[in-house]
Amino acid sequence: MVAQSMEDYGLFVWPFSIVLAEYVWQQRLPFSRVSVVELGAGTSLPGLVAAEVGSVVTLTDDANRLEVLATMRSVSDLNNLNCNVMGLTWGVWNADIFPCAMSYRIQY
Repeated sequence: MVAQSMEDYGLFVWPFSIVLAEYVWQQRLPFSRVSVVELGAGTSLPGLVAAEVGSVVTLTDDANRLEVLATMRSVSDLNNLNCNVMGLTWGVWNADIFPCAMSYRIQY
């Protein structure tokens, strides 16, 4: 049961993702024409909304969760959004993937 729960963890729309997506929609101006990385995106609702309002979006989740990554690609395509989908290994920093991440303002 626990193994099954871990597999499906990224396929739920979590309550706070709805709140965050609504915030991005309501406050869309700061999210227009900026780069956004959603870590542990799962169903990607906030990232998809950010892409809809004009952000350049990278959606990420665990590289081992292939079904979750495939779902992120599918929902991006179904909504005609051009999101980059990337699998990451938690705890491993790859400067080639995010070369200038430390120079960006972090919003949350």
